[in-house]
Amino acid sequence: MKKIILLSILATFCFSQTEEWIYHNSLDGVSRVRPDGSENELVVEDVWMDDMSLDKSKLLFFGNHIITIMDIESMDTQTIGFSEYSGINPHDIRFTYDENVIIFSDSGYDLYKYSFIDSSLILIEAGGEAEGQPGESGGNQIKH
Repeated sequence: MKKIILLSILATFCFSQTEEWIYHNSLDGVSRVRPDGSENELVVEDVWMDDMSLDKSKLLFFGNHIITIMDIESMDTQTIGFSEYSGINPHDIRFTYDENVIIFSDSGYDLYKYSFIDSSLILIEAGGEAEGQPGESGGNQIKH
C-alpha cells in the first residue's frame, strides 16, 4: 500500500505535461523532455517544480526562498521572495483556479494565500503548534 501511495505522490508532484513537453523535477532543477524522447533540456536550475496551471501555460516552482511563476511560452517570471528570517518557509505550493493566486503552507502548519496581482499575503488558517494543535480560522492580512 505504501508503494502505491508513494508512486501516486511522485506522479502528482514530479511530472506535468503539455502537448509539446513533459516537465519534471531532476537533480539539477526543473527539466523538460519531448514526449517522444527526442529532446531533454534543463529549464531552471536549483528549484523544485510544485505545480502547473490548469491551462498548462505556467509553472510554479520554489527554490532559494523564492516562489516563482514562469510563463512556459515566453519564459517570463513573477517572483515573491521570503527571507530565511521572515518566519515563513513555504512548501506544498499550489495554483488556485485563478492562476495569479497561489496557496501554500509553511513549516508552522499555517495556510497562506498570495496574490501576484496586488502582492497581498493573507493568512487563511493558523495551524497551531508543530505537535498538531488545532488551528484557528484566519483571514488576517499580512504586510509583505
